[in-house]
Amino acid sequence: MLQSRDLVCPVVVIDIRSRAAEDADTMLTPADIQAWTERHGPVPDGAVVAMNSGWAAKVTGPGFHPEAASMLLDETTTAAIASDTLSIDRGMSEDFAAN
Repeated sequence: MLQSRDLVCPVVVIDIRSRAAEDADTMLTPADIQAWTERHGPVPDGAVVAMNSGWAAKVTGPGFHPEAASMLLDETTTAAIASDTLSIDRGMSEDFAAN
């Protein structure tokens, strides 16, 4: 059963705006997660991991690499992942592997 404490989570924002400005099909990668943890420490328990690509106003855009989504599921206790785009998969995805 969902508890009210489950509705408030720490948020980790991984910023890939500079790369996304150069490559509309870029993805948040395991290396991005590793760089964030090296700078800020481990992903907090129960965190929501959000990608900031700077593409919120666009219909298509970057997404999570399937291995990054798996890394967050397998190696952390992340509660959810989020994106400033329409999907956690990149815009041109045909298999929606990150989902």
